Amino acid sequence: MNRNTQAPDIVGCEDARPPLRSRDLLSEGQPGGLQTLPVAPVRLICMQEVEQLTSLKRSTLYGLMRDGGFPPQVKITTRRSAWILGEVVSWIEQRRMGGVP
Repeated sequence: MNRNTQAPDIVGCEDARPPLRSRDLLSEGQPGGLQTLPVAPVRLICMQEVEQLTSLKRSTLYGLMRDGGFPPQVKITTRRSAWILGEVVSWIEQRRMGGVP
């Protein structure tokens, strides 16, 4: 794959796409030359990153998910799942603010 034209495949814990640059927002087909973007781009993270962010191990995370106490996975392909970074960060912030159930 040519790194200059496409985002890397989701393998391991690499970013799913390159960082957003201001020139990426320009679009010839839109009025004013700007694309419509969501409020915040969604970044998917792998289990290794979730473990690093939360300091919890895989079995603990799966137990919390089973009991509804941790954000669910997003199925990317039949063999690959990830978590939404914003949801994991929100979960951490809830705990930091004293919201441990």
